[in-house]
Amino acid sequence: MSYFDDLVIDVTKEKPIVSGDVEAAKRLLYLLKAALNGKAMALSDKSEAVGSRVVCVSPEWISLLGWTVEDLNADADQIWHPDDLAMIHEIGANDLAGPYSARMVKKGSSNFKWYRIEGLSLVMDDRHFRCWTVERVI
Repeated sequence: MSYFDDLVIDVTKEKPIVSGDVEAAKRLLYLLKAALNGKAMALSDKSEAVGSRVVCVSPEWISLLGWTVEDLNADADQIWHPDDLAMIHEIGANDLAGPYSARMVKKGSSNFKWYRIEGLSLVMDDRHFRCWTVERVI
């Protein structure tokens, strides 16, 4: 879990989870379970302060797709098939959870393949995190 080291914050020191935070806590737990279960995962942060950017990808993401945080922040659209791009933008803009199927390309390849994609949003204060999990469709 070393790629999460810079992102993990002990929020219990600031305030305990109250009933209104239960859904956020469940979503955060899902993100951590996805990472621990070895899913290919990317986490983005969309806020007024930083705009929209990818903050981390799991080692499984890099193994499966080859795209790093730097690659995705330079041009995230490059991984999607042009015919699927409008759908992907709509999913991201409207925080649609999925699952969805879309074609993605491994870095350095020109062959697009089908993947199952799920998105999950977590809003905390003024931060809006989006977790994307990806699995190859056989």
